[in-house]
Amino acid sequence: MIDQTQREQVFFSYSRKDKKWLELFQATLKPFIGANQFSVWDDTKIKAGDIWRDEIKQALASAKVAVLLVSINFLNSDFIAENELPPLLEAAQNEGLRILLVVVGHSLFEETELGRYQTVNNPARPLASISAANREKEIVRICKEIKSAALGTIRDLKTEENSKSSYMLPDSLEASALLSPRNTIKEEWDKVESLIVQVGRRNGLGDKEKYVDCSHLINELYEAGRISKDTREQFFDLSKWHYSVAFNSFSLAEPAEAITFANLAKELRQKLNSLINSD
Repeated sequence: MIDQTQREQVFFSYSRKDKKWLELFQATLKPFIGANQFSVWDDTKIKAGDIWRDEIKQALASAKVAVLLVSINFLNSDFIAENELPPLLEAAQNEGLRILLVVVGHSLFEETELGRYQTVNNPARPLASISAANREKEIVRICKEIKSAALGTIRDLKTEENSKSSYMLPDSLEASALLSPRNTIKEEWDKVESLIVQVGRRNGLGDKEKYVDCSHLINELYEAGRISKDTREQFFDLSKWHYSVAFNSFSLAEPAEAITFANLAKELRQKLNSLINSD
């Protein structure tokens, strides 16, 4: 077993057909690497004449964080399935390796073993599906999460739980996410739905005496010209993400995922609040 203190680098696993995505992350992470905050390894580091299997094996053994660029190409790669995933998943299970899934394209990864691990971006909105400007912003955000994982600023959930008394209440988003990622996602979504109801009723929508269907209400707000198409799509993307985690007992939510969800939910609430403030 590798001592966790010997694991100090970020390992990128990707399909050669998705090399453009690797290059985008390499470029975005360069300031961190240049400042020697952590090191990054991918197979482009293998030089001519190197024994590539030994190089990859050594890199896998030294990885503290594994970033998987998930797509159909990734799932179809026999090399990844046979040579990279088995040691990564074993290290995640037994040696504290953190696996981060970056969803670059739509796929059925949830039906594989990878479905047990956290995604650092919304799987309903893969990188390939969003605009260039938003994609650049999202990659920067993801790289910051990679840095957090590499430097250990997001601590292990079990360690955090063991260090806190059960009666202590979280005093920050990070503390809440560490203690209960799934509940954090539920609570943040409840705030979104509550605000949607408030916005809807201020606009004469929704029945005060009956249960309010927020999906129907958000569509009414869109049709009334009160919210943009992007805001409506953001609502439904978060809704799918919320239900996939909050009500699936087989879905494992991670602290970083809960924090990402909470930040996106906050962004949506700010847009909705602007409607109230403008009335």
